[in-house]
Amino acid sequence: MGPSVLVGNVVLVKLRGYGQWPAIVCHTSQGGPLVQASRGANTVLLRCFGDHKYVWGTPAMLTQFDPSPTALSRVKGQQLRRAYQEAASQLHVPKRSG
Repeated sequence: MGPSVLVGNVVLVKLRGYGQWPAIVCHTSQGGPLVQASRGANTVLLRCFGDHKYVWGTPAMLTQFDPSPTALSRVKGQQLRRAYQEAASQLHVPKRSG
């Protein structure tokens, strides 16, 4: 079973030509007109950590994000490591009340 596809959830998305990349699920109205024009059927809007680009993905492309130090230690590449660190820090940001 894949991760919950709720706005604000941090997930891993398998993008063509890349390994799994951390991203956050966004509301479908975000991203602007060019992003909206590229929407496919049955897709969710994601904002990738690291480069902050918007991409559309199907729920089948998503897996649960593991923020553990063990998972981070397996990450190869400086750019992907920074993206993982950014995604993990997003999980620990306290929510503002009021």
